[in-house]
Parts: sequence; C-alpha cells; structure tokens
Amino acid sequence: MPPARPPPGLGNAPIGVDRGDHAVLYVPLPEPYRYAWRSPGLEQRAGEYRHAGANLAANVFELMRSGEFRERTARSPYPRLRTLLTALDGTATVADRGRYRFTDPAGRELRLADVP
Repeated sequence: MPPARPPPGLGNAPIGVDRGDHAVLYVPLPEPYRYAWRSPGLEQRAGEYRHAGANLAANVFELMRSGEFRERTARSPYPRLRTLLTALDGTATVADRGRYRFTDPAGRELRLADVP
C-alpha cells in the first residue's frame, strides 16, 4: 500500500513527514502570525530576493554535482535533484555580474527553474 499523501498546504493541523532516519513535524503558526514576515519593504524587493535565491541554488547545485558529492547526489531520495543532475550533465557554469547559471555545449543558457 503506498504511503498516504499529505493534504495540500498545512491547514491548521500539524503534519509529520517521515524522512527515513528521522521525522519532521510541521506545525503551522496561529493565523495572526502566518504572514508576519511580510512587509512593504520586503515586497518591494521580492524580485531581488528571488534572483539571489536562484543564484544561491545554482551555486549549491554546482557543488552537489561536482567531485565526491556527485555520487551522493545521484543516490539522493529527492527526484528533483536526480532530474537536475541528468538534465545539466555536460553543461558548464557561468558566474558573472551577479548571475550564476549553466550553459550547454551550444552556448544556450539554462537556469535550474528552466529544467522541467
């Protein structure tokens, strides 16, 4: 029997996720605090933060696909990591002017978000 899938979103009840060697319990905040982290200043700079996050993710992924980490990444229980590893095989990394991305042998740019 396949494991039960958690409902979309947390709702108002805690959700436990078994990670094999440990479990993670997600406990939602009370309603008044769920969006306390948002502010007009943060919303104004959301694009910059998204860009910085994409660069960080690409940089970390480059480390995960290199040297001794590649084999561990390939055995990862996370399908998305394995998909990215296969899709970006043979690409080179380019880091310039605040952008970190991958290019294929034909010179086309790829971002992690571009990989289906």
